[in-house]
Amino acid sequence: MLKQLFPTTKITGIDIDTKIIKIALKPIKKTNTDISICKYDGGKLPFEDNHFNKIICCLVFCNLTINEKKNYLNEIYRILQMGGNFYICDFGYEKNKTKRVVFKLIRGLTPLRSLLDESEVQFYDLMKNSSFKHIKYIDSVKTITGTLYYYTSIK
Repeated sequence: MLKQLFPTTKITGIDIDTKIIKIALKPIKKTNTDISICKYDGGKLPFEDNHFNKIICCLVFCNLTINEKKNYLNEIYRILQMGGNFYICDFGYEKNKTKRVVFKLIRGLTPLRSLLDESEVQFYDLMKNSSFKHIKYIDSVKTITGTLYYYTSIK
């Protein structure tokens, strides 16, 4: 869909999970769309410094520990061009007490570690500590599984 909206834009997707990459590649191959997908090992992102002018990160941080989040944000900062935009959409601190209790009860049954272990850590603080500037909270959407938060920032 992004490629349809911006057909001349070069799009690169990354994921740590080979199964997810295979799923993502199916519609790309089916439609012969010019989008590259690469596997990420969880360490250094496989791109040179200042490589991208925009980075969109969706539903990634909810699968990371606090230290992994910090490292990943530092890597995003490294590969983002000066003046480049960073957009994030992810589950964050759950304000609803009932949902927080449910998350604690299912702690061992879900990969959403950030919601369960470091839910009080806000994206804003993490991004600020990674040197991002002009960090803006855009919106939040309550879902049945938690609250999605939208932020944007500039390097």
